[in-house]
Amino acid sequence: VTVLASSDDILLAVRASQLAAVFRVAIEELAGYGLLVNLPKCHAYCPRQGALQEAGLPEDLPLSYEALVHLGVPLGTDAFIAQELDKIAQSCAELLNELKELEDPQVALLILRMSAAPRLTHLTRSMSLYSAPLVAHLIQHDARIADTLAQLLGLNGFSENQRAQIHLPIRVGGFGLLISPNF
Repeated sequence: VTVLASSDDILLAVRASQLAAVFRVAIEELAGYGLLVNLPKCHAYCPRQGALQEAGLPEDLPLSYEALVHLGVPLGTDAFIAQELDKIAQSCAELLNELKELEDPQVALLILRMSAAPRLTHLTRSMSLYSAPLVAHLIQHDARIADTLAQLLGLNGFSENQRAQIHLPIRVGGFGLLISPNF
């Protein structure tokens, strides 16, 4: 049994045949601390089709044979991961469009550097960097960030030297934008 816990999220990694028993123990242990399990927010995932049907799990526990999202990180089939990364990319694109509409360019630049640019950083630390869908999304994200910065500064784009400089730390004369790992 592998248990990964962070804040109010717990991931139990067990064989499908052990899941019901381990899940009951987890519910009992958490109850001992006054914590209740919110079944609609829980998910049982197994890539082996049908393996969870006779596992003896609560009926209202959602089952998935495709994937799940844990701490914002999609886990499962490539198709599911690509779909979830599309949702994240759409959310990031919406934020970047909103930044372009802000009246104060200084505020827009700060939000870009401190919030919009690092939005996918946690994925690079928790997903395989060999994942084709992740690589494609990281490249698109970096391009969107650079395009947004150019628009906020009233420029038509950046030369290769300028693009390198915007990713340098501020202390060495850069703009301090995080860049996804080089591929």
